[in-house]
Amino acid sequence: EKDKDGKVVAVQETRLTMFLSHMMTGLSLLVLEILQLLPMPVLYGVFLFMGLSALPAMQFWHRIFLRFQQPSKYPDFVFTRYMEKK
Repeated sequence: EKDKDGKVVAVQETRLTMFLSHMMTGLSLLVLEILQLLPMPVLYGVFLFMGLSALPAMQFWHRIFLRFQQPSKYPDFVFTRYMEKK
């Protein structure tokens, strides 16, 4: 939760999301016969799409792109706020 100034007041952590994702991964073993009907390029495409759509949210990806930028042009990220901008 955030207050009116945008500061974080409270965080509610739930482990249910991780439990459900692991449960669905385990349940996928029960539907292997159905998954084998899908062509492999379709599965490769789905996993490629999921991987590429997750890249913009990764801090590591942003840090790689910082190697190709001038330090004075660094965007305002948490990990660039205290860096020296020449």
